Formats: sequence, C-alpha cells, structure tokens
Amino acid sequence: MVNSFPLGLDTIISENGNNLSGGQRQKISLIRTLISKPSIIFLDEPTSSMDVLSEKQMMELIFKINCTVVVVSHRISLVDKFDKILIVKNGKIEGFDSHSRLIKNCPYYNSLYYKIKELENEK
Repeated sequence: MVNSFPLGLDTIISENGNNLSGGQRQKISLIRTLISKPSIIFLDEPTSSMDVLSEKQMMELIFKINCTVVVVSHRISLVDKFDKILIVKNGKIEGFDSHSRLIKNCPYYNSLYYKIKELENEK
C-alpha cells in the first residue's frame, strides 16, 4: 500500500489522514494494531471501506496472527471463516457456534447466509 503513495514512506499524511481514502485509513489502523502484537483485538466493520482484494488481504493477515479477534460485521463473507459466530436478530441472540453448525442448526443464520450469497452471485 505504501508503495502506491506518491513519495512512498516519505509521503506526508495530513491531520486525521484526510488525504487518504477510507480503505487506506482502515488498512493503516489495522496494521498498526497488528504490529503491537495484542492478545485480543476488537474490530467493528474492519473492512467496510475496502475493495474486495484489500478485504481479502486484510482478512488473510488477521487469520495469520496468533490472538483472539472479535469482529462485528454485516458481511457474511467475513464472518463465515471465524471459529465462532454470534448471530443477533432484533437484539436477541439467535445462535452462537461455528459456521457449519449454525448453517445446520440456526434457521435464521441459514436463511440470511444463503440470501446474501445469492445476492453476491448476482453481482
């Protein structure tokens, strides 16, 4: 990512990163977090401003680190790869399990997952 900046590492970042895109700010923030080698990370919509390729790269990086990661996300393509998923509907817990078990045992998750996958395939 830094290689795409006009001056590479010497590029001056304005206050609050206003000269960066939302995706670039998210990448930098996530990488800064990962460099500190935390034992637990909480992320809220960590890739919401990223394109598909950047999202894939960031998620691969997250899965390589050795720590607990708690993610809040509306993107099924993100959550189905985690060890455990907590699915909430109207403020109530509908299920808490692995993706494969939720697909089998949680009708709400199953329905939501396949509806979203269908929409993604239409694009």
